[in-house]
Amino acid sequence: GTIGQLLNDDSTVQKTNEILDQIGELTGQVHRLQTEIGYRFEYLGNSKAAKNYMTLKLQPRPDRYFQFDVVYNPNPPATTRERTFEIDVNGQPNVIELTESEFKELRFSAQIAKQFKDFTVRGGLIESTGGFGVDYAKGPAALKMDVYDFGGNDGVNVKATTQLNITDSLYLVGGADDLLSKNQGFDWFLGAGLRFTDEDIKSLVGGAGLLLSQ
Repeated sequence: GTIGQLLNDDSTVQKTNEILDQIGELTGQVHRLQTEIGYRFEYLGNSKAAKNYMTLKLQPRPDRYFQFDVVYNPNPPATTRERTFEIDVNGQPNVIELTESEFKELRFSAQIAKQFKDFTVRGGLIESTGGFGVDYAKGPAALKMDVYDFGGNDGVNVKATTQLNITDSLYLVGGADDLLSKNQGFDWFLGAGLRFTDEDIKSLVGGAGLLLSQ
């Protein structure tokens, strides 16, 4: 009898429909999550070396995204640390000051970004230090500015990048890194990158499956 009352109650039907609508909206949002993976290299003109990036971009909405990078920097600024030792030599105390330098070539980035028309504001972890960035995109071209490593021994790292999209998957980059460097000076760079969305990956996997099945 209780089950019959529930099934015939209009409020029960209405609540059930609301729950189903919410579930459908939630699954639709998850389905619309766009995934992009990419690789980019930048040849540093003064350092004569290449800087490499592996990128994972998750975009739940058209105006915001999360970006994660693994960065290999062949010429990173040194992290220095001073240590003091005191030893006795023939009963006489001697103080030795030692400066250690550490170079971390592999770094990580994790940023959250929000788009405002043609501008995008980013913030979070940039190459294992706190920082932020501002991008301006118009058509196939984009200008990007990154500011990070505020507590570095070589000063704040400011990087300016221009990007030209050749196709949806291929783009060229160029610009200057370490613009405010106190010791080494800035370094110019040129490079290129590839990026693939989840639809591209599905197409590649599907094409590979057809080739293997023949």
